[in-house]
Amino acid sequence: MYGAIDTEVSPSPTGVATTTEYKVYRRRWLYLTCICLANMSNSILWINFASIANLAKSYFDVSYSSINWLSLIFMIVCSIFTLPSTWAIDKFGIRFGILTGVSLNLIGGCFRVISTWGFVSVKGRYPIVFIGQFICAFAQTFTLFIPAKFSFIWFPHSQRTLATSLCFAANFLGVFIGTVLPPIIVPHEDKIPLLLYLSLIPAVIAAILALSVRSSEPPTPSSLASRDIKVPYKLVFKKLLKSKSYVILFLTVGIGLSNNNTLSTLLQQIMCPFGYGDIAVGLCIGCFIMFGLIGCITMGIVADKTQKLEEITKILYSIGVISLICIGLFVINEVKSYWLYIVFAIAGFTNAPVLPLSFDLSIETTHPVPEATVSGIFMIASQLGSIIAIIILPNFTSAPSAHQMEIQQCEVQGAKTNDIRDYSVPVYILAAFAVVLVICFISFFHCEYRRQKNDEVEHDPLAMSVTLHTDLGDIKIELCCDQCPKACENFLALCGSNYYDNCLFHRNVKGYMIQTGDPSGTGKGGQSIWGEYFPDEIDPHLKHSQRGIVSMASRGADTNGSQFFITYGKQVNLDGKYTVFGKVIDGFETLDELEKIPVNEKNYRPETDVRIQRVTIHANPLAD
Repeated sequence: MYGAIDTEVSPSPTGVATTTEYKVYRRRWLYLTCICLANMSNSILWINFASIANLAKSYFDVSYSSINWLSLIFMIVCSIFTLPSTWAIDKFGIRFGILTGVSLNLIGGCFRVISTWGFVSVKGRYPIVFIGQFICAFAQTFTLFIPAKFSFIWFPHSQRTLATSLCFAANFLGVFIGTVLPPIIVPHEDKIPLLLYLSLIPAVIAAILALSVRSSEPPTPSSLASRDIKVPYKLVFKKLLKSKSYVILFLTVGIGLSNNNTLSTLLQQIMCPFGYGDIAVGLCIGCFIMFGLIGCITMGIVADKTQKLEEITKILYSIGVISLICIGLFVINEVKSYWLYIVFAIAGFTNAPVLPLSFDLSIETTHPVPEATVSGIFMIASQLGSIIAIIILPNFTSAPSAHQMEIQQCEVQGAKTNDIRDYSVPVYILAAFAVVLVICFISFFHCEYRRQKNDEVEHDPLAMSVTLHTDLGDIKIELCCDQCPKACENFLALCGSNYYDNCLFHRNVKGYMIQTGDPSGTGKGGQSIWGEYFPDEIDPHLKHSQRGIVSMASRGADTNGSQFFITYGKQVNLDGKYTVFGKVIDGFETLDELEKIPVNEKNYRPETDVRIQRVTIHANPLAD
């Protein structure tokens, strides 16, 4: 498949890289604590007007709609700025994301406090507190999407889901504090300044603790999969759209989780016409959050132990939807508060873990797409769903009945009651929507566990993979070291001695194969590590049966050197003639891009130079 061999200096077999040591560091728990505290603080600042919407409405002299916007702004900002923020996290590292997030969170909290100072007029309070909420919302685009990436890089496979779940448990703890304490701290509107000062304290502590974060990555990788080279950002959306599992997860669970945000924001307005006061509303949300916190930790441990992410998520999501439907029916039928506390607890225990579990599922189905970007795009579905619901659902409300006006707990002394609405119809709409989504999720979603499979390669003594870093992206190749030991030894030694660095792809035949491995770039050069040809290793079980098969290129029988090719499809005519020594296991989108390169039709040489920049060896069972 290529011409005469040029004379080259033979690379040394001693260049073969050794197996990487995988270890974890105790300081990961300190960094995790910082991320947890940052998320808890941000959640407090997001939600602490929701359970006292009537008092906040009076203090800031605005409508219920304006108070809703103090929470809604988080969802809008998250939808707009998630992609730039997650790109920055993936580009500049976790440390950058943490420091940026906690700094913005602290600044936003300070603006909230300033809105209560004496020199600010009543009409000026709302614009200033809104600016503070906007800055805090921007901070959320950093703090919310760090956990999944952090746990993947810093924690071993057996602790990742737990680490991610702990961060989201802290998030729910923040929502608990931000909903239960406000009705206690603010019995009347004059105490709102005290609430804003107290809410600032966790933000200050998180900012101080963030100074302890010294690096974005550990000195050595925590697992094999954490070393995988990420898909180039320009190919991210193409990769995600091609993942059927990710698209289904996005459209079902991603959008379905918007119900949690919607209820958190509107719950006081939904419940108060049916006779439930601020304390009852706060306790309902408190039960949801506290049991949600317990559920996150418990299910994180269970998921790590069983490795059954898909099954656990489907069970929890189903029970969670049923419990949310029960909440709506119980409220509308004015059941006793203690029954509501029970069903809210069940809803929290089952619904809350779905978010961290689905984050892990999204990363599993798309690996090695950058983790922060994957989770960020997934979260956009929830935020957009919440925005649409919070804006549209009030249009389906009706005027309260005479009975509701008698028992309602919405009115603040001296305030108007024309904002009181009956949310029965919106509750039914949310319930029907949730049922459709959970049925689709259970029926059509199947996880590919791409990240988990890469980790499992470590446990196979003959498993071996390398990544070719090309100008158009990365291609990960798994080698058949047991069937083709000589070909693999040669290939690994060449990789380890940087022999393939800057090698051109010198022949590219669309629908057939692409060839490289000649340092001279002519297609006539290259040499094995022994300085001479080595014999073929034809295994009847290894065939050119699919796209991505990697074989030695040669000029005839037993004339293997350094050149190799990758097939673009099934090529049965090559079986028995060329040594198959590997296959592509990731990076097919890069292979797609290579196949599109324009070529000279006479010799199939690419018109634009495309090179192997370098090669990463992930594990080497043949190393001494």
